[in-house]
Amino acid sequence: MQRFHFPRQFRWEMYAVGLILVLLFVGFLTNRVISNVGMLLAGIYALTQTKRWLGLRSQPLIWAILAICLVPLLSDLWIEGTHFYRYRGVMKWILVLFPCFLFAMPPGRPTVRLVHVVFLVAMAISTAYSCWHYIADFGAMAARYKVSKVMPTLALGDHIRIGWLTVLSCVVAFYEGKMTTNKVWRRWTWLYIFVQCAFVHLLGAKTGLITLYLTILVLAAFALPGGRKWLISVVVLLVMVMPVASYYTIPSLRERFHFIKYDFEHAVRGEYREGLSDAVRLYSLQAGWDIVKAHPNTGVGFSRLQDECNAWYKQHIPDLKADNYFLPSSQILIYWASGGWLGLACILAYLMLPFAISVLRSNRWWLAFYLPALLTMLYETHLEGQLPLFAWSFFFAWFWRLATDEKAGQRAIGFNKLEKV
Repeated sequence: MQRFHFPRQFRWEMYAVGLILVLLFVGFLTNRVISNVGMLLAGIYALTQTKRWLGLRSQPLIWAILAICLVPLLSDLWIEGTHFYRYRGVMKWILVLFPCFLFAMPPGRPTVRLVHVVFLVAMAISTAYSCWHYIADFGAMAARYKVSKVMPTLALGDHIRIGWLTVLSCVVAFYEGKMTTNKVWRRWTWLYIFVQCAFVHLLGAKTGLITLYLTILVLAAFALPGGRKWLISVVVLLVMVMPVASYYTIPSLRERFHFIKYDFEHAVRGEYREGLSDAVRLYSLQAGWDIVKAHPNTGVGFSRLQDECNAWYKQHIPDLKADNYFLPSSQILIYWASGGWLGLACILAYLMLPFAISVLRSNRWWLAFYLPALLTMLYETHLEGQLPLFAWSFFFAWFWRLATDEKAGQRAIGFNKLEKV
């Protein structure tokens, strides 16, 4: 197990950072109030260490983040006046909080190790919780997978974020395995990766599986030596075999695939059935696109988008229950329908700008996080809701910091060579 040796000058500061990290991840997995406390303390801590993150002012990416926070906030202020705080515009400032907090933390390998170990422990607990329910009542779990459900998960049942963060935890474990000379810790990281990859297949969440396969391809492209890049075709073949093999060996995943097929067939025929999930997702995209076509220039306003969607569902899908009146299942579409061309320009600038930054586009850890995550922005809403916002903004900022410091020549953040742990 990892041993923490904090530099004397940062010791008490690192204890405080550790407490904040624990609160953030415990809050994400269990309770929004705990998450709020963690975010409050993270903000206070960032304010006490402004000198460490003020350099972000010269980074174009931080201005893109500010833009996608300001557009919904100003929209809510314009439309709702003094009641703007009731809407999502305020919440999006979490996107600014975590770059400030994570770049404020002390430099050095112990900081990286602390963040990673807290995260790995949190996701190990998450996996253990779900697997315990899966094993304890296998019959009930099999029945859940015959409909639009998966095994119970933490994070208030948000299996989408659990699946995605489980994949990110594998990236973090791989990082730790690469950056250590401790053979025991390296073996533990490989065991962790194996168990979590198996869990992602047991869970059967589409976002988790898609990001897992894409992440493997990205990391393989960097890991293979230059003269053997042809081996990437072998990796592609193995990635294609993984879901097929899992289909025939994991009952829950097989039932999940069957339901997805059933769901999709009804959705494309326009035959709504109660309990379909992908059909509702497609309806939400249709609602968003119709709203864009009706208000392409200015949008309908961020605070009014839900009402516009509700009206669309009532008119076009009258059999749909009100608890399925979702926002458009695409973050890009949400900004376009809400903010018009300005909203679309801001979200696209935010998502595309990292490719113009050499520090990011050449870093394996950033790309392993960002390329799969960017794809999910087309069909997920990572910036809507407290837990999704935490998951997206924390790891966006964390992998940004890893890439930035590694490019600066501080391999593993603050050390010029591997440190024995």
